[in-house]
Amino acid sequence: MIVVALVAGCATVEDTVYLRGIDARSTLASHPVAVTDSLSAGRIQLSFRASRSPVENITGQIPVSGPVPPDSVDSTNRDRNLLWSFPPTQIGFDLVVPLSRVFGLEGGIQLSPASDRTFVGGYVGCALSGKGDGLGIRLSGGIRWSTVQVTAYSTVVTRTQSWFSSPKEEIWFFRDSVNITPMDWYGTLTLNTNIHASPLNVFVQGAMLRQGLARYTPSSQIYPLVFVTYTQTDTRTDYTVTLWSLTPGLSLQIGDQMRVLAGARWLSHDIMSGSPSSIWIPFFQVDLLLGI
Repeated sequence: MIVVALVAGCATVEDTVYLRGIDARSTLASHPVAVTDSLSAGRIQLSFRASRSPVENITGQIPVSGPVPPDSVDSTNRDRNLLWSFPPTQIGFDLVVPLSRVFGLEGGIQLSPASDRTFVGGYVGCALSGKGDGLGIRLSGGIRWSTVQVTAYSTVVTRTQSWFSSPKEEIWFFRDSVNITPMDWYGTLTLNTNIHASPLNVFVQGAMLRQGLARYTPSSQIYPLVFVTYTQTDTRTDYTVTLWSLTPGLSLQIGDQMRVLAGARWLSHDIMSGSPSSIWIPFFQVDLLLGI
């Protein structure tokens, strides 16, 4: 395009990039349950957890501001131009290190095996906890990350103006795939019963997590060249999903060094016109308590 403009005479070329659809693959963000009781106070905790989602994707909408291609090119001009896919099986390994009786550090890794690759996520944060007569409470927060495979559908509108020809507009449709590792944040609040005489107790955890699915920085750059001024404007922005979860369940203490937890996680999201709007995911977790 620039070569043609040089031959024709002084010209301006403007490229505007629009995002019209996203296909993303990653882990389905989740967080372990850490209960607070007399046995866990001051002890390092190693955990293994597993869950399996009944669905493997969520569809929805993202705003589209540029032109869209006909259906013969692709289907991203339809109602659902966002597809978030995730392997149904999630496996996690977690570590809690107490620094005092009320404050500690936490971290972990989450694996989601697919047929062609394994998606990985992780987190690191800190927690405040306390227990009273029959009740334990824990508040945690930190940063999390995950590997995301993104296929972005973009539209480029090229407008060319020359001294010796009429203005011309061309529309190009692109699809490109990249791998990103977005950094996000999380927060959790866990309540549990702490009945010493009973090995079986009840817990409930509320969590809020952020999951990045696309990373773009809006920009406008001008390149003054010989006889040509070239401008590129990228209107694409980040796309991040907020997840809310509520996890009730039971914990069973086995001796002084092992705890088994089981429950179901209710997961919701803020994807526009998202389907399904929420998911119930059963999970299983084993805690090993190390130390005195």
